[in-house]
Amino acid sequence: MNTLRRTAFRSILATILLVSVMACLSAIGLTAVSATSTLAHVYSWKQVNQDGFGIPVPASNKLAHDMVVYNDRLYLGTWNEINGCQVWEYNGDTSWTKVSEDGFGIGTPAHNQAVDSFAILDGVLYASTWNNFEGCQVYRYDGGTDWNQVNVNGFDGVSFPPINSGAHDMVVHEGRIYAGARSGSVGCQVWRYDGGTTWTQVNQNGFGIAVPGDNRQIWSMASCAGDIYAGTWNQVSGCQVWRYDGGTAWTQVNQNGFGIATPVNNSSIHNFTVCNGVLYAESPNHGGGCQVWRYDGGTDWTQVNQNGFGIADPALNEDIWAMDDFKGSLYAGTSNDVNGCQVWRYDGGTKWTQVNANGFGIADPTDNPFIHSMVEYQGEFYAGTYNSTSGTQVWAGDLPGTYYFAEGYTGSGFQEYLCLGNPGDDPAASTITYLFTDGSTQEQQVEVPAKSRFTVNVNATVGPDKEVSVKVEYQQSIVAERPMYFDYRGMWSGGHDTIGATIPSNSWYFAEGYTGPGFEEWICVLNPGDAAADLIFRFQTQEEGLKEVTGLSVAAHSRASFKVNQILGNGYQTSLELTSTQPVVAERPMYFTYQGTNAWNWEGGHCVMGAPNLAREYYFAEGTTRSEFEEWITLQNPNAFPITVEATYQLGPGQGEPVPKSYTIEAGRRFTIFVPSQVGTLKDVSVHLDCASVFLAERPMYFDYLGMGYHHWQGGHCVIGVPYQAGTWFFAEGFTGNNFEEWLCIQNTGDAEAKVEVAYYTQEVGPLAPSIVPIAPKSRYTLPVNMHAGVGYQLSCRLRVTEGPDIMVERPMYFNYNGTWDGGHDVVGYAP
Repeated sequence: MNTLRRTAFRSILATILLVSVMACLSAIGLTAVSATSTLAHVYSWKQVNQDGFGIPVPASNKLAHDMVVYNDRLYLGTWNEINGCQVWEYNGDTSWTKVSEDGFGIGTPAHNQAVDSFAILDGVLYASTWNNFEGCQVYRYDGGTDWNQVNVNGFDGVSFPPINSGAHDMVVHEGRIYAGARSGSVGCQVWRYDGGTTWTQVNQNGFGIAVPGDNRQIWSMASCAGDIYAGTWNQVSGCQVWRYDGGTAWTQVNQNGFGIATPVNNSSIHNFTVCNGVLYAESPNHGGGCQVWRYDGGTDWTQVNQNGFGIADPALNEDIWAMDDFKGSLYAGTSNDVNGCQVWRYDGGTKWTQVNANGFGIADPTDNPFIHSMVEYQGEFYAGTYNSTSGTQVWAGDLPGTYYFAEGYTGSGFQEYLCLGNPGDDPAASTITYLFTDGSTQEQQVEVPAKSRFTVNVNATVGPDKEVSVKVEYQQSIVAERPMYFDYRGMWSGGHDTIGATIPSNSWYFAEGYTGPGFEEWICVLNPGDAAADLIFRFQTQEEGLKEVTGLSVAAHSRASFKVNQILGNGYQTSLELTSTQPVVAERPMYFTYQGTNAWNWEGGHCVMGAPNLAREYYFAEGTTRSEFEEWITLQNPNAFPITVEATYQLGPGQGEPVPKSYTIEAGRRFTIFVPSQVGTLKDVSVHLDCASVFLAERPMYFDYLGMGYHHWQGGHCVIGVPYQAGTWFFAEGFTGNNFEEWLCIQNTGDAEAKVEVAYYTQEVGPLAPSIVPIAPKSRYTLPVNMHAGVGYQLSCRLRVTEGPDIMVERPMYFNYNGTWDGGHDVVGYAP
């Protein structure tokens, strides 16, 4: 069902719909349960397996211990201490196929009682087991029901009883599998897979604390922003988070138990999840209810939920065994023995929304007391339960997603569009809500055809002279961009573009900013919430350090624009930390006549969506030092101490080896780099930035673009770097028509070639045949879309790595809009 069921319905209609849906599904033997919020949102779930997978004693498969998507199939590993663990494969219909022997066929199958974790390395699926008798085992999947063990029992092969009874989590990092083990009294261990059956321990037992056995177990691991993190179970001093530094060296990056009053109450970390490039950790707090923590760098973590999600008795939601990222939002599944398991979605700040009925609404919700695994598959969100009464249940949720845009204007000299890209096989319905400065709103329903894109003319939809923010809500996954073209104040023409934010935040960061001659800077803030948002602007200037501005606010369900030249003053090179009492969305448009190094008088504008969090590394795929471009990098150090940022510049084919550089940024300041002075001129350049502490990086570029026709299209564009690479990137906007030239810049920082499938989804003829583009290791590649896809298309684009390391992709476009407004814009793609 692809129709978006959110703000279009009032509560009575939602109830009628719910009853109808449940009746229809009941007729075909499935169950659907929905929970409705005060905004009349409907969250639909359906069970997609028979209890316990229909084996003779279903309850013996009582837990869906882990799930993973592999080769477009969903794989699930069970906990079964009677027959031995089982692996089941699902292809998206109603049938599951068992693809393992019980317990992987060992002599006593029940000894392998659970599939602890899955991992995928170089296109191969691996599974680890929980085995208290022989020690944990790791298996490689060879197809059919064939699995082959690739470790010696317990990783050492000699201890009895085994030291390592389980490998509860495995993570792939830089082409290796790392397994975190249950090691009991000797202290937890981390093992790295070196091929064959060889594994190497890469930590000291228990991470070398005074009593190693206090860190008895690693429950969860994550790869985030170039580092591995491991979370321990410690009932003596409280859970610990450790970051891998290479060799056997690790650094603790949290206070014990996250520094709460009684740290041991947070005795373990059951989940790490990376969402939008940010690391989150969950700790069960048996005294007050589960807690979710966001990593802010160093040893700093911020709790982002109320204990137990603020239910009447928070302690009932004592634990979270599963967290995952879906449609850009963080989801958590709780353990609640009294009410039944709950699924919560993070909405920014400390706000969360329950999106299921307790226990998924079965006759006795407490039969589903907790969720142990979550994963996205074929556009739906899957959750696997513990059920010792009738056997584990797998539920698929048809959950909504949202994009937010703070900036927007339909006045004289501005033309605004929304571009919606749909990579799916079915049409995708969405609801667009336009929010105005007076608090009023306007809604629009649109449907995006399968494997295509849809363009909304915002000026024509809302009328002239509107300051407008936008919220795009959807069920089936789409990507939303907002290109704008302008003749700013009748002086400076150009265009800018952003991809929507997926969640509001209480803080937003911008590394770039300038209020000097010929520049006008704005901050646009959308407040989608029910209460007014009070703002604090903390400008970190290159000239005078910190300057703080208070007393400004945005009304509920409204937007506001703040001119930085007025609230800060003229003549500053500045970064910004914007904080708010309510979750908001912030963008920074800038308009200019750029003088640069040679009084160029290049006029235009650019805009970026702020960064809601900081990171320790950033990637930029685009960049050039050719004579008609001037490229800069601005670095923001919000810390109270100096930081050193290491840069690696990667050049285009045949232009030389990577160029390393190092920069020191003073506390609370911003720092500006002129890229041609670092790598020389006439280079195409990507960059990777890395630091031991968190920071922010942007890359503004200004140009007199010659392109394919000696055009002299002048302007600028800017992006904030992303702290990760990914296997898939998507762009909603794209145009290869008259007076537009589109490019794809692809960065490969890995040691191997990346084979990238490029697929275009056109508004005119639907999908074009995909093609494979090889990207050499440690390099960047520029693809001219007008030549690669062909001319005359309004198109979206998906890039997917079919072999090799993850990549980073940007899409610069240059234009002469309607033959009068020349310029360019650039965005980093959306990574699902």
